[in-house]
Amino acid sequence: MRSAMSTAPRRRGPTLGLVASLVAAVLALVPVRSPAQPGGGIAVIVRATSTVRATSMNELRVIFGGRARSIQGVQVVPLNLPPEDGLRRAFDAAVLGLQPDRIARFWIDARIRDGSQAPRTVPNAATMIRAVAALPNGIGYVPESSALTGVKVVGRIRDGRMEAP
Repeated sequence: MRSAMSTAPRRRGPTLGLVASLVAAVLALVPVRSPAQPGGGIAVIVRATSTVRATSMNELRVIFGGRARSIQGVQVVPLNLPPEDGLRRAFDAAVLGLQPDRIARFWIDARIRDGSQAPRTVPNAATMIRAVAALPNGIGYVPESSALTGVKVVGRIRDGRMEAP
């Protein structure tokens, strides 16, 4: 017998629906390629017109750990690369302090504990740049060597430490 909870429709606010639509539209424009590999540092990026300035490791930990959705008073939409991507693994290790085998458990626990959801996933670094540039409050990360269009760097992660942009 199914419980009422399992058959109830999931409710989404207008903001989440809009973000999902924008991400889907951007993803439809970009062909899927092989995941980006880390080639040095990690650049943390936001839309070029964002008021977010240099960010800290603590701010990233809160945002990408699902505990908040704003940074410096600005609502943000965090985006992740796929779990198997080498850059994602480096980012998760540096920011969340978690290795790949612990990430899935982290998000299951967070969802049970307080309803937190993992950031949306984009398939590769090129898509990450386009999605962050298209979303008014997108935040993500790409290899430091990426060609950046429509975004600005608000931090760099090198050897597990945060550096100024």
